[in-house]
Amino acid sequence: MAQWNPTIAMKTAKEMLDTDRKENAIQVLIDCLSGKKNKNQWLPILEEVATLLLDTCLKTQNHKAVKDGLHQYRTICFPSNTSSLEKVIYEFLVKGDTLVREAKESGANAKSPEDESIESKILRSVSGDAFEDRNERTHIQPYIKFLWESFRAILDLVRNKPKLELTYYNTAVKAMRFCVTYERKQEFKRIGEMLRLHFAQLITHGSANSAMISVSSIQASQNSLNCLYGARFEYLNCSVRLELWQEAFRTVEDINEVMLIIKQQPAPQRMANYFEKLAQLFWTSHNYVFHAYAWLRFYLISRDQNRSLSEEDLQRLASVVLVSALSVPVQHSNAEQSQNHQDFFELHLEKEKNSRLSALLGKSTTLRREQLLKEICHHDIPSKALPEVRNLFHLAETKFHPMELCNSLSDVFTFVQESSVLSRYAVLLKKACFTRQLQQLSKVFQTMKIDRIYQLAPVSCPHQVEKLIVRCANSGLVTARIDHRQKTLTFVNNSLESSNVKSNLFSVYDKLNSAVKLIQPEDAEARSEQKNEFFKIVPQMADHEYKENLYRSDAIEDEREKKETIEKLKARLVELRAELDSLNNPSPDKTEENKEKTITAAQKEKIKARNQAEEKKAALQKKLGRLIVKLDYLERARREEEAPLLQREFEESTTKDREIYEERTQRYLSKQEEEHKKDLEQKKRLSKMKSEAEKLQSELLEEKKKAYEEQLAEIQKHNETIRAKIAEEKEKLRQQLIEEEKERRAREEERRLAEEQRRKEEEERRKQEAGKGGSWADQDESPPSSPVQSRTNPWGAAKSGGPSSGWPRQTSERPGRP
Repeated sequence: MAQWNPTIAMKTAKEMLDTDRKENAIQVLIDCLSGKKNKNQWLPILEEVATLLLDTCLKTQNHKAVKDGLHQYRTICFPSNTSSLEKVIYEFLVKGDTLVREAKESGANAKSPEDESIESKILRSVSGDAFEDRNERTHIQPYIKFLWESFRAILDLVRNKPKLELTYYNTAVKAMRFCVTYERKQEFKRIGEMLRLHFAQLITHGSANSAMISVSSIQASQNSLNCLYGARFEYLNCSVRLELWQEAFRTVEDINEVMLIIKQQPAPQRMANYFEKLAQLFWTSHNYVFHAYAWLRFYLISRDQNRSLSEEDLQRLASVVLVSALSVPVQHSNAEQSQNHQDFFELHLEKEKNSRLSALLGKSTTLRREQLLKEICHHDIPSKALPEVRNLFHLAETKFHPMELCNSLSDVFTFVQESSVLSRYAVLLKKACFTRQLQQLSKVFQTMKIDRIYQLAPVSCPHQVEKLIVRCANSGLVTARIDHRQKTLTFVNNSLESSNVKSNLFSVYDKLNSAVKLIQPEDAEARSEQKNEFFKIVPQMADHEYKENLYRSDAIEDEREKKETIEKLKARLVELRAELDSLNNPSPDKTEENKEKTITAAQKEKIKARNQAEEKKAALQKKLGRLIVKLDYLERARREEEAPLLQREFEESTTKDREIYEERTQRYLSKQEEEHKKDLEQKKRLSKMKSEAEKLQSELLEEKKKAYEEQLAEIQKHNETIRAKIAEEKEKLRQQLIEEEKERRAREEERRLAEEQRRKEEEERRKQEAGKGGSWADQDESPPSSPVQSRTNPWGAAKSGGPSSGWPRQTSERPGRP
């Protein structure tokens, strides 16, 4: 009983703290808060108990006691005195933040490495840590871990509780800023996971649990909505500050999901922040189309909602939108992308990814560069940009000037490169404009000198220019080949096979149609008269077709009803036949059950059952007969009624078809006669230009023939030069082989003569040795040495002349000449 009294518990805890028994004091205070008499009965002194408990936990860094104490105190305060719980949590977090700051300052002012103890130096040398890292782990890490665990406990404690949304929001914001200050990226990611988990629990159990907030309560309360969005926008800002782009992207998806579920958008200021951060994310992930569209949404919200923006700020924002949109790389159609199955699946995955990114921007379809430029023109962004970039859209996208496109934009490139806001778009803008220029050049020229391309390009490095051309060719934007031998760039004209045939034919059709209207305006009047006549006939034909369709639908409905009736009758007939068969063949089990009864009772039951079966059989046979007759009658009646109707329908349709055929035939013949007359007139009118056309054709053929002959002569001349060089090289090679053969024969002759000379000398030497060999064999002493005997013989052995060698006596066993 004593530990439940707050006054006694406070006094006991202070006495224990004076004697440095902090853990015992914590236990006494927790027992006081968990006492039965203090449940659901808040007192001011209990707030002091909770404050003292949290202060003691700060000193001992006992985060488990913090969690238990706050849990007990929440049970006491909720739901009548939540302000006291908010005050206790706020003071505890402020003190914890101060404690961590003081620990960091004390760690920075710690002793130098010279004053470090021997034990610490040994441990540091074993672990391989620097002095600063070990000092930080010793002095600061325990406090950081304690404060982080306290943040987690508080967020779990106040999550999804009514009247505690503001406390949850403030705690989450403090935890995020704590992670940013001390660069705790792993803990920061856990905060994001906690936010997602708590929101999922709110959606799943919020409507069923009265002690939790629900989606409807959030929609009804503006404060709850601000807290819900505020925590996620703060997490987005902190993610960008820590450069955790994956977490930032997941947060953007979370915000989009919340907007879809809550069905209420945040304040315009937060939506502007949302699109600004989204533009930064798309720039980092190289999704330039979505980056530009995010800037467009940011500009529209700022223009409509932010009244404090000046005209210069709006011009600067419009310039960013315009330059970022025109910096998007030029794209090609999806049909040109999917050339094989692998490209098709890659394109499918790319579509799914683009659909997800488009959903973040509030778009249901995939965004493309053409749609973005249309929206920019719709909102008149080019005219609202800075004067230096106002003509950029017209020069880069509208005007057709292939020889001057990039040169006319040199001032714009210089301004963009020097601007602090637009400088990051300079390289992409040059690439996009040069791609447009290549596309325009491919429509005008077939072959160009590569040096001329270098002059037209916005970059001065030839290697970069060739790299851009190759990239455009690989992407299918331009079909071109670079010939380094001739130093030319050849554009391959595949206009009859490419996807722009339709647009080219439409443009030709429009121009020819306008020319025909100028030459023959009476055709337009005739066509308008034909249209008016057709529109007069349409109402009459509409009534007739409506009646035909109505009659057809009635006939189909009658047929369907008749088929259903017949099916029902057939099913009933099958049932009756089955019952009749069961009566004719009764089951033997029933007769066996009555064997134990007396003979008289069995005979009575048998007679009764037989009579009933016969009656039922007769009734079923009568009913079956009536059904057969009825079915037969209905089918006969239907066919009798249907026959004249079908005959009349056939005659009417035949007559109508004949009339329609004759009318269409007459109309076709008259139309063909009119067209024939017009063709004759057209032929008569164009025959005047036949001589000029033949003359032009002959001139063109002569020019092409002359060019062909000149090119053929150059090729033949070039081939003759190559043949002469080949013959000359062959002759040189032949002479060289002859010289080598002569030298080889001379060397062989010299070698042969030297060999003969050596053989003669060897023969003479053997003769001399044979003449002196008899006197040496009978003596034990060695023969006198001579220079010839002391040198090495041709077989590699030294001639010592002693009795151990033995070769003067065995000259016949000596090996022959190698």
